[in-house]
Amino acid sequence: MSRQLILLAIASMLLLVVAACQTQSADDSATSDDAEEVVEESDDAVEEEPTPEPTETPEPIPEPTATPELTPTPEPTSTPEPTPEPTPEPQESARDNPILFGETAIIGDWEVRVLDVISDATDAVLNENQFNDPPSEDHQFFIARVEATYTGPDYDYFDGRYSLQVVGNSAVSYNTFNNRCGVIPDELGDPDVYEGGTIDGNVCWEVRSEDADSLLMYYDEFMGDSDRLYMALYEGDPLPIPDPGDPPSEPLEEGVGTRDNPIPMNTWTEASDGWHLRVISTTPDATDAVLDENQFNDPPEDGSQFFIAEVEATYFGRTSERFDGRYGLRAVGEKAVTYSTFSESCGVIPGEISDQEVFPGGVISGNVCWAIDSADADSLVMFEDWFLSTSDRIYFALY
Repeated sequence: MSRQLILLAIASMLLLVVAACQTQSADDSATSDDAEEVVEESDDAVEEEPTPEPTETPEPIPEPTATPELTPTPEPTSTPEPTPEPTPEPQESARDNPILFGETAIIGDWEVRVLDVISDATDAVLNENQFNDPPSEDHQFFIARVEATYTGPDYDYFDGRYSLQVVGNSAVSYNTFNNRCGVIPDELGDPDVYEGGTIDGNVCWEVRSEDADSLLMYYDEFMGDSDRLYMALYEGDPLPIPDPGDPPSEPLEEGVGTRDNPIPMNTWTEASDGWHLRVISTTPDATDAVLDENQFNDPPEDGSQFFIAEVEATYFGRTSERFDGRYGLRAVGEKAVTYSTFSESCGVIPGEISDQEVFPGGVISGNVCWAIDSADADSLVMFEDWFLSTSDRIYFALY
């Protein structure tokens, strides 16, 4: 009984298992059919709807950005060139149109003006130093107080003591070398002066008394006349310049002025470069006069003597000139050997002719001396021998 029950249970279980497997198989089959149908439908759908052509992906359109406002570029500004200082008109002056008293003269990098004058400073100079000599007859000491301001670069010195000269109606200049006053009060110095610096002091000349009221001052840096500025040493309007008149010389007669036929003494003769000369007098044996003039003068050699000629010269050239008689006048006698005041110097002589600058109509005079062989004293003639001169020699009798 038991055994039959067991078999019956096993059979029932097998039936249940078989039934279950069949159900599962039916479900799988149905699912597979459905899937196939879906696939077929999908394939049909694919066949019915063509695949669209791929389109290029459009680049994204950027968001419009606001155009920035342009800041206008400023025009380049050029650095303005500094306005040049106006160039002052060059000063002009002449002897008949000088810079008025107290006004400023521009001399190179210097501004110069006259502060005051003492037309007759003789007492002041003589009281300044006991060794000062008095002025010559008909002469006096003249003092001008001068101020000079330096306007140039770095520094310089003002050479007023030696380069400032004066000229009056006599048309002969005065300088502080040939016409010195000696030791003077508060003399103008020559220190180094920097830009903007100012110096002042006195300058003095020994002048002819007749010139004291008509003096003009000028700066003579290098013995020339170009670009000179004349400054009045008197107050008021410019004074007229005297007419120099006519030259004193007469034309030479044919054959006159040679060694054999020299120009007689006291005869005016036109020489060279606007000069007219004459010999006023001679001292054939001036030995004692020369030795007495200066204790340091040496006596002439044996057989020689000092010979002095007094000469007068006047100028009728265009501007002004210096008479270099102390060196340019020579002598020759029967021995036919020339004498110069350099090689045959007498030393310090009385009344030596100066080398003052002379303007048209001006006259200077003075002595020239040579140490000569005594044998030549009675036959001596004088002639000019100017440096680089091409003029023919003219001979003047010294007897």
